[in-house]
Amino acid sequence: MFAWRDFVPPQHFEPGETTTMMRVGIACLISGAFGFGPLPAQAESAAARYLVSQQVAKTCPKGGQFKPAGIMERDLTGDGRPDLVLNLAELSCRGAANGTNDECGAAHCPVLFFVRQGDLLVLKEEIASIGARIGSGAVPRITLVSFEYKEHTVRWDGSAFR
Repeated sequence: MFAWRDFVPPQHFEPGETTTMMRVGIACLISGAFGFGPLPAQAESAAARYLVSQQVAKTCPKGGQFKPAGIMERDLTGDGRPDLVLNLAELSCRGAANGTNDECGAAHCPVLFFVRQGDLLVLKEEIASIGARIGSGAVPRITLVSFEYKEHTVRWDGSAFR
């Protein structure tokens, strides 16, 4: 656990004193706790963290960050192990003219589907979509939206998402 002293240089900290630094820290804690404002997306497994960092490096030469909705790590194949979906519509690159990244077109972005094979996550499908939403169930349906704004679903059939 951290104390405020860990964030404020000792020569500027007086017990009982409310500093600007403390106010900012409290605002950040409240913001994160109640979901106000964007928080960095998190990948749970080492394989997912690696793929996220590789995708950011490949897509964003000056760096970038996924919004939380852009990284979905959960079982898609029914084997009980988490797979990974990366929605590039939720990846913002620093300095990008369109506000997102160059992988996205005018009406859609790639959605990447990785399936766990051993300790690795292997890319199995890339589908252009306006977004992605994972349903419930052991082998969930994944809802995608085409550039004509028509919803369609895909589901793992043992070898591909169809």
